[in-house]
This record gives sequence, structure tokens and C-alpha cells, in this order.
Amino acid sequence: MYLRPEVVSANLGVFAALSTPGSRIALTYLRKRSGRVPRSLFLAMLGEPLRSAFEPAEMRELAGSRGWRLVSNTAVKDWLQETPGLVVKRRRIGLQWLESIWVGEA
Repeated sequence: MYLRPEVVSANLGVFAALSTPGSRIALTYLRKRSGRVPRSLFLAMLGEPLRSAFEPAEMRELAGSRGWRLVSNTAVKDWLQETPGLVVKRRRIGLQWLESIWVGEA
């Protein structure tokens, strides 16, 4: 989200090089909206740039190229299905609706 794609890739590579087999990593990333990095007027006003977003397949490929195997890749929609009674509206949480948690294993 706040890092450029090449920096995300480099970090994943460094973490993989420093990790023993079976180590896990978890990270959050922003999913693209209509194939592009989403915009946020609120974050822009705060001076926090959005520099990257990925499709789920892109994140899997990127992490895989750096030595990580996908364990899980979930988003708000998944959490809503897994948590009966949880009610969250896209409009209410804004950009976080596009946030995902990616977990990989070395």
C-alpha cells in the first residue's frame, strides 16, 4: 500500500533469505480497484501516498517468485462469511474494504 511494488518484492526476498524452511510471514496489501491502485482523498490530505495495490494472483506470483508459498489470502468479504453476525458495510470502512491479509510459508 505505502511501498512501491519493487520494494515489496525486495522485502519479500530479504525476509525469505533470512527465514528457515517452514517460517511464516503475514502482510497486508491493498487489492486493485478496476485494475488500478485505488485513490483516497483522505489519505492524500494526510500526505500518505498509496503506491501499490495487487490482484490476489499478482501477490501470489510476486511472493512465489521470492520463495514464499501461499498459505492463505483473505479479505473483508471472506471474514464476513466466516464470522456470523458480523456486519460491516463497504461505505462505512472505506478503503479498508480492499485490504487483504496474505500469509505465506518459506
